[in-house]
Amino acid sequence: MAEELLKNGLAEINKQFLKNLPSNYISLQNNAENSEVGVWSIKTRHNYKLRKGAIEKVKLASIWNPIKLTIQLLEKEMDNIKAYFDKNGASLKPIPMNDLNNEDLCVNDCIVVKLNGMFYRARIDAFEPQKHGIKDIFLIDFCEPKKDIFNNLKYEFFYLPDELKSIESQACVVNLAFLQNALKSEDEINKAVEELFQMCTDFVLYAHLVYEDESGINILLTDQESRDSGTLNSVVLQRQFARFVDHEAPSEFENAKNQL
Repeated sequence: MAEELLKNGLAEINKQFLKNLPSNYISLQNNAENSEVGVWSIKTRHNYKLRKGAIEKVKLASIWNPIKLTIQLLEKEMDNIKAYFDKNGASLKPIPMNDLNNEDLCVNDCIVVKLNGMFYRARIDAFEPQKHGIKDIFLIDFCEPKKDIFNNLKYEFFYLPDELKSIESQACVVNLAFLQNALKSEDEINKAVEELFQMCTDFVLYAHLVYEDESGINILLTDQESRDSGTLNSVVLQRQFARFVDHEAPSEFENAKNQL
């Protein structure tokens, strides 16, 4: 039963149980994802997926810790999304929050949220009991969760227009390849995050998918298109925010790994 659900995209693996899964479950889900069947046909539901061999032009959207980052795509769809909201934001259809039980909305559905005068595409992550309101959301183009927002008047909710439903998320959470966080205290991590963000916030960077493991997507983040150019991975190591951890990687990344 589980294999059929994964094969047809009707279920998704909970990553906290990855180590206990039968070996074929990952490949079944990957095949369903690549074929865009079931839940994988819903472009807005999942974070952007980096492709092997592709070089993505990105900027930093946020830094979780010295090795875990959110990157946002450049030269993709963000300009189109912003232009749509600039032109049509005033005519978006509001969601009637006083009677959500009569609305055809479920967890994982995507909507539009207006916050501080800006429009964002968002995924519903949780409702209040008996659907008395929306409790948690996730800003899909920034990989940013917003929790316990029920009755917060700063948030306005609208239906996601059809024109924006087919555009996949424009951000993803990644790890810097071959690194392990070396900082223990929250103060140390916060100072490192602030330093790295100030250093990189105005720069165009290039993301190269190196490998995927139980920790997630692991990348080289370079300052030029070449994978052998300067990397944020090296900067984090040089500042002793992280330690080097060897990992099997495609041969084309051997030189970059050896330079760390």
